Parts: sequence; C-alpha cells; structure tokens
Amino acid sequence: MGQLERSQWLAPEEIEALQFGQLRELIAHAIEHVPFYRGRLAAAGIGAAADITPDSWQRLPVLERTEVQERGSRR
Repeated sequence: MGQLERSQWLAPEEIEALQFGQLRELIAHAIEHVPFYRGRLAAAGIGAAADITPDSWQRLPVLERTEVQERGSRR
C-alpha cells in the first residue's frame, strides 16, 4: 500500500505530523550537505532539523528566482 493510500484518511494533525517528519529528514540532509541551505536555514533560526515546526517553517522566506540566478553555480 502506498503512502497516499495509508494517509488519505488521517486527521489533518496526523498528516501534518507525518509531513514535518519527512521535512526534518530533508532539512537534516540540507544542513549537513548544502552550505547554501545551511546558511539560509540558520538565518531563519533553524540550526538543526529538530528546530522545524510549523512556526519556524513560516519564517523561512520563499526562494526567489533572482536569488538562484544571482547565485549561479557557486557552492
């Protein structure tokens, strides 16, 4: 059974908890391996994956196209 099939009948709070669990894994990877996102997350007050909450996630600004273009291929 797929993830969508397992989760489609869950309460919104349960779905959010699962989503933030997945997001914590992604954030942990980004902090460890991607200097750009490590700095961006730190600037939003997110220094570790455990810091991800709905409130802290709201502090992270949307990545703008111009920011990506200005950064170019720099690491």
